[in-house]
Amino acid sequence: MQVRKHAVELVQGLTGSPDGIAQLASKCDALVPPLLRLATADPAIARPALTSLVNLAQEPACQDKMIAMSTPARCMDYLKEGSAAGSEDLIIMLLSNLTAAEDGAAALLQLDKPNVEGLNL
Repeated sequence: MQVRKHAVELVQGLTGSPDGIAQLASKCDALVPPLLRLATADPAIARPALTSLVNLAQEPACQDKMIAMSTPARCMDYLKEGSAAGSEDLIIMLLSNLTAAEDGAAALLQLDKPNVEGLNL
């Protein structure tokens, strides 16, 4: 647990600057899935993981990859299930960053899935 916490805090520190985000942008494919899994962990780990995702979502390349990985739908699931208790504010910020782009808004609305279109809202 301590190793995870330390690792996620290191990533969070890197995402706190434009240079760090630029360095991590090429590693979004490898970073995003574990950070999303940690979003439902203990709040001491979940908050830095979500903060990292919020910061990475400001980078257009990472934002596109997160949208392709169904991150908006996953965030909505976390909110509906209450599985990220205490970190709802960060999930909302992540959704805000992701839906700033038209593709992100379409993903949140599930426009490509006729059976559940608009269900997240």
